[in-house]
Amino acid sequence: MKNIISCKRFFFLNLIFFSLFFSSCYNKNAENRLILDDKVYWTYGTLESSVDDIKSQEFNKLENFKSCNLMKLTKNKSEYVWLKITFSLPQNLKEKDLGFVIPSIHFADKVWLNDFFIGEHGSFPPNYFASQYQSQYCAISKKMLNQESENNIYIKVYVKGESHISSNIFISEKEDALVFSEIKTFLNSKVYMIFEGGMVCAYFVFFLLYIFGKRHKEYFYFALINVFTIPFITIFFISEVPFLRFSNISYFNFMKYFMCISCYLVVYFYSAFIINYLQIKESKRRLYVRTVILAIQVLLTMLVSTYEQLMRLYPFMLILCVNQIIFITAKIIISLFNEKTRHKAVTLLKIFSILFLTIILDIINHLVLKLSAMPYFTMFGWQTSIIGFILLMVMRHAKINKENEYLASNLQREVVLKTADLEIANNELLKETKKSQKDLVMAASVQQKFLPKLSNNLKGWDISIYYRPLEEVSGDFYDFYIKKDELKGFSIFDVSGHGISAGLVTMLSKNIISNMFYDSVKSNDSAATIMMDINDVIIQEKGEIENYLTGLLFKINNSEIQFSNAGHPYPILYKASIGATEDLKHEDESNQYGAIGMNGISVNFLDINLKMEKGDVLVCFTDGLNESKDTYQNEFGRERIHKAIMVSPQEESSKILNNILNAQKIFSYNNLLEDDLTIMVLKKL
Repeated sequence: MKNIISCKRFFFLNLIFFSLFFSSCYNKNAENRLILDDKVYWTYGTLESSVDDIKSQEFNKLENFKSCNLMKLTKNKSEYVWLKITFSLPQNLKEKDLGFVIPSIHFADKVWLNDFFIGEHGSFPPNYFASQYQSQYCAISKKMLNQESENNIYIKVYVKGESHISSNIFISEKEDALVFSEIKTFLNSKVYMIFEGGMVCAYFVFFLLYIFGKRHKEYFYFALINVFTIPFITIFFISEVPFLRFSNISYFNFMKYFMCISCYLVVYFYSAFIINYLQIKESKRRLYVRTVILAIQVLLTMLVSTYEQLMRLYPFMLILCVNQIIFITAKIIISLFNEKTRHKAVTLLKIFSILFLTIILDIINHLVLKLSAMPYFTMFGWQTSIIGFILLMVMRHAKINKENEYLASNLQREVVLKTADLEIANNELLKETKKSQKDLVMAASVQQKFLPKLSNNLKGWDISIYYRPLEEVSGDFYDFYIKKDELKGFSIFDVSGHGISAGLVTMLSKNIISNMFYDSVKSNDSAATIMMDINDVIIQEKGEIENYLTGLLFKINNSEIQFSNAGHPYPILYKASIGATEDLKHEDESNQYGAIGMNGISVNFLDINLKMEKGDVLVCFTDGLNESKDTYQNEFGRERIHKAIMVSPQEESSKILNNILNAQKIFSYNNLLEDDLTIMVLKKL
């Protein structure tokens, strides 16, 4: 960044040096020049008027060159003005070949000296074309001059738009006049050809950087700024480009597209460049407004039908451009107060400082002091800013390349170091994984021991159970409540979630439910009452743990059974007397709701009573069965469970259980289960 600032100082010092140098060039031979500013007169003319026609006309003195607009002199009565300059040669210029110089005249002109045609600049209608910013120089042979009497210069001027003639018109020795004119033409015209060549290169460089490198949008917009500035600055040296000057394009269309529309596009993409460079998030509304302004500018300019209308419209279009520039400058200033963008904003202001200074210099020279012979330094400032941007982004690109080269040259060493670090980390991770796996196996072993081991000595019942955790530790659990080989009740519950937390809740809940069931025997509480009490205690005991439970709790008194459902899949009962299965649920199902252990949520559990006779089968399961899926993500469902039971309900419980498991395996086609799975089959003997 220091290099960028140094370069900017270099450009600024050179700008001052060249302005002083060329100013001195204008004046170092001033004592040998015949200044003609006070000898200029004017009169009306026509397209057909000639030198002979206007010699007899009355001429008026041309006053105040600094504010002279030749178009206003005619008061729209004519598009042509004749200028007459009468002079006598001073002694130091006699018998010499001379040169006649008008630093700037607009729009087009033809020049005669003592009836000799000595030059023309620009073109008259019908194919009119302005001389633009070229200095007007005419060579004068000593044979054309009256050495001892008066000489007359006649200038026929085609006035159009803001037509003007600059001060400091003079005759001098041929070499002095030619050098002055060449310097003036170079500063006002030819120097921009150098700038244009640089901008063509900048366009290709940054467009290719955008296409083939990291796609920084500021590279793309910077390329567009350059490509649309190229036609705009062409207006300064159009007379030096023959294929444009003598092409079929009219001067009116040339100014419409090259000066006006190119200017609008430069401002539009300049705003986009700054926004992307500062990484400002532009709202869709602001982008829409900017785009609409551009569309309005282009549309109105395209609709203009004459050059005069274009010159009247252009200042208003420039006001819209200035508004966009003010907005984006405000964004730069706001970015100064953001720590993330401050550095970039300061850099932009430093680069633009040269442009701001040249704008002020031109305002002083051309609007205040009316020094029409001075070049427009604003374009130098704009070019210097472009160069500053080029240096800025080239250095940033070089920094990125340097970092990439460093990474490439040190890649092998970095890979070795990172590989060693990863190996250490992997070893540590492997140790932790083995330890965690060992802990899980231990937890699973402990959990398995909490589950009851059934014997075949339970009076009146044939029971089979399938229990398969999804992980080492399961969220499913079941329990049997037995007194002297007589089954007094049983339960099946499913804790939400998986893993260690669900496993801990299962062990906590199993103890609570078992204790509360045996306590309820003394008070003869119903299954629903027990379930409500279980809910209250578990909420209190598990604290902030978010897991909850669904489940079934059964109380058995010989063949009479009562149970309560807490949000669990309905159990299925096979009645041998009718040879059919049914879902066991309360008639008032809408009044039964809620799960266990959900703090702050209202629950209501109901009692369901049934009677089991010899040959009847009761099947209870967790949702890992009915919600298991095939490869097409279809669920196994309850209907398939009913059908599996009905395959051989007269068989013993283990056979019925196998029928259910086989049906599920065939359905899922070895598709992995996504939940814990528990199935209980109880057959009444």
